[in-house]
Amino acid sequence: ASIVTILINTRLVQYGGDLAVGAYSLISSIAILIIMPILGVNQGVQPIIGYNYGAGNVQRVKRAFWLGFWVNTIIATLGWLFVELFPRQIISIFNKDDLQLIAIASEGLALYLLALFGVGPQSACVNFFQSIGKAFHSMSLSLLRQVVLLIPLVLILPHFWGLNGVWFSGPISDFGSTVIALVFLLLEFRRLRNFSGNS
Repeated sequence: ASIVTILINTRLVQYGGDLAVGAYSLISSIAILIIMPILGVNQGVQPIIGYNYGAGNVQRVKRAFWLGFWVNTIIATLGWLFVELFPRQIISIFNKDDLQLIAIASEGLALYLLALFGVGPQSACVNFFQSIGKAFHSMSLSLLRQVVLLIPLVLILPHFWGLNGVWFSGPISDFGSTVIALVFLLLEFRRLRNFSGNS
């Protein structure tokens, strides 16, 4: 996370200057506020999924997972609607005086979190694999969003789109990792269905 932040800040300085770096710090703070309750939901369902998976109670595993999945999706979607509809008002809570910072940060907020609605489902999938003891799957999906997709996008996109290229690296990474996480999930649920049938 530190390496990614350093890389993003470097590109922001290059294409947007110090104001863009300040804007990113505000965007990160707002994103954390939305993601924190999602992490709380994950922590709540994780022992339930893990216990029932160990006990072979596949139906309860699925019920616990889908409950967390949809709660996370609702939280992420509400957060996404909020930042897309009211970006300037949200940024103004942190800084009312610097109009240039407000302009850059509000545009960056709307663009960088354009696929925030996918963070809830993606996070639930990562948590699911961690809960059932599949650390490799969980780590791979987590790194996919933060490293494998995001770093190349931050390096490549600004060459074509400038500062907007930095902002767009976020939603492209979020959307791509969400799609792949859902594919992993469907494959695992197919295995669970076979496991349940054999048992």
